[in-house]
Amino acid sequence: TLDEKIALGIAASLEAGSAHPLAAALVKAAQDAGAITSEVQDFTNHIGRGVSASLDGTKYILGSRKFMESTGLAVPEKSFKADYASRVYLADEDRVLAIFLIADALRDNARQVVTQLKDRGITSIMISGDNPQVAQAIASQLGITRFHAQALPDDKALLVRQLKEEFGTVAMVGDGINDAPALKTADIGIAMGQGTDIAIEAADITIVRDDLACLPTAVELSIQTFRKIRQNLFWAFAYNLIAIPLAVFGVLHPVIAEIAMAGSSVTVVTNANLLKRKLK
Repeated sequence: TLDEKIALGIAASLEAGSAHPLAAALVKAAQDAGAITSEVQDFTNHIGRGVSASLDGTKYILGSRKFMESTGLAVPEKSFKADYASRVYLADEDRVLAIFLIADALRDNARQVVTQLKDRGITSIMISGDNPQVAQAIASQLGITRFHAQALPDDKALLVRQLKEEFGTVAMVGDGINDAPALKTADIGIAMGQGTDIAIEAADITIVRDDLACLPTAVELSIQTFRKIRQNLFWAFAYNLIAIPLAVFGVLHPVIAEIAMAGSSVTVVTNANLLKRKLK
């Protein structure tokens, strides 16, 4: 094993420039500890698993337990009190050097958002790259009963396809590189504003404010918008079915018909503008 500050410095060097939440946590921890970071060579991003690079002539890998095992390294069995924390392993070519525990801090309104969506008849399912213990702990705090753990990017996309077969319409919310394939696969991909560029590009909708409370608002907005569309179509067809035949057969004076047509347009526009007031 390494000295904590040295291990943090190596990890932060490998993760420099990454937008992944775990990478950001490691970089911040290294900065807080005053660890020294250096520029790495031969950097490779192993999507959904971790990263590898050379530093001062030594090759290091940083990532999940599966990533370590895939390289043939023996991963020590260690138990920690924080079973809900994600484990990130640092190793060289010979052995695991350090294990970092990183716990997700749930946003204050996260559980409330899940409840609001449930009240709307929307089932929330969590897809996570974390191990089952971490995923289960987070899902329990959120009030989510169904979750999938240790999902790689392609796994997430496959799960979304399976959920589409089960439920019909599926929306996917994500903000990371690993979420991009699933965001693209979903009927509606929703990216958070502070997410990666790749996630935002793959999504259909971007919530500019990085606030989960905007999700129920977006759902309500879509419901109200479709309601207004149906109402406006009703008024438009009602005019065409009633006023135009009356004008053709001379029952309605052309001037009156023209005024009625203008009135129908005003009605449609006014009805659409009421949507702003309702959502304030």
